[in-house]
Order: sequence, then structure tokens, then C-alpha cells
Amino acid sequence: MTLEELIQVSYDYNESELEKNKSEIGVLDDLALEQAVRLAKKYDANENVIRIAMNFMDSKLPEASKEGVSKEHIGRALVVTKEYLDKVVDISEEDKKNIIDCVSLHHGTEEYPSIEAEICANADCYKFMSARGIMAYASILARRHNDLEFEWNKLESKMDEKYNIVSMDEVRAELVPVYLMFKDILKNAREL
Repeated sequence: MTLEELIQVSYDYNESELEKNKSEIGVLDDLALEQAVRLAKKYDANENVIRIAMNFMDSKLPEASKEGVSKEHIGRALVVTKEYLDKVVDISEEDKKNIIDCVSLHHGTEEYPSIEAEICANADCYKFMSARGIMAYASILARRHNDLEFEWNKLESKMDEKYNIVSMDEVRAELVPVYLMFKDILKNAREL
């Protein structure tokens, strides 16, 4: 398999995991991928590395969530990522390591080993800090549960988690005002 083929294969793999586990988070994955590609172009980063990492990084989240072990999704995604990377004939060891770093560090770190890893972590924040992502996630939660307080707490928890990950000034400028607005909306909703 070529690197170009792996981009499509990784996307298809994520889609199959969503379907297999009857997960609705694909809309969030697509939003994050869109932002990652935009940032890759802006920062002249390796778009192939970013696309592959973005496709694999949360691919095992639906399965792990279903089993009640969401925190294991990164380890599981790394296993799959490494299996597929071993099948690619035209990839450098540096790009392999970079993809693995992107997947393993997408929940944040103090220092990123590459611009690609930082872009992946920051692009993932659009899922829960952009208006589009917050509204999509709220809609998913509303279909799953019928407990507003539970839904608000889960939404706010994801928003806060991503707020603590944002490291790029541009992403912070785009997302923090939205985050603060929705924090205020959630506060007001609880008070009324």
C-alpha cells in the first residue's frame, strides 16, 4: 500500500468503526479533519501525516466508549495505526514516528515533537469548542440521553478538557470566545 492509499484506507477504517459501533460522532471527526487540513496548509505542515493521524486517532473511541473504557481509545488506536503503517511501502521512519506521535499526543502535552502533532491536538479541539462542534455534540447527547443536567455536564466537561489543550494562538483566538459564550449559556440554563 502507498502513503496516498493509506489516507483513504484510514478514513474508511474510521468510518467502518463508527458504523460498526453505531456512533454518531463522525460529524465531529469530519469537522476536526477539516480544521486540521486548513491548519496544515497555513503552517506548511505535512498534510498526509495529519490526514492519516486524524483518521486513526479517535477511530477506536466508539468501541472503547461502548465498553466503558473510553480512556483506552488512544492505546487501541495506536495498535491499529502501527499495523497499517507497517503495510505502507513508501513512508519514511520519520513520517511513521510523526503519525504515531500525532495519534498518541492528541489529548495534549506540554511540548509537541512536531507541528503536525500540535495541529492534530488543536484541530481536535474544534469538536467541543467551536459553535458547530458544540451544537453537533449537544444534539448527539440529546438523542442518547434524556437528562439535561447529565448532558450539560458531559458537554461542559468536554469543552473544559479541550480548553486546556489548545496551544496555538490562532486556534485559541478562534475558539476561546465561543467557549466562553457557551460556558455562559450553560450557566444561565442551569439557573433558570
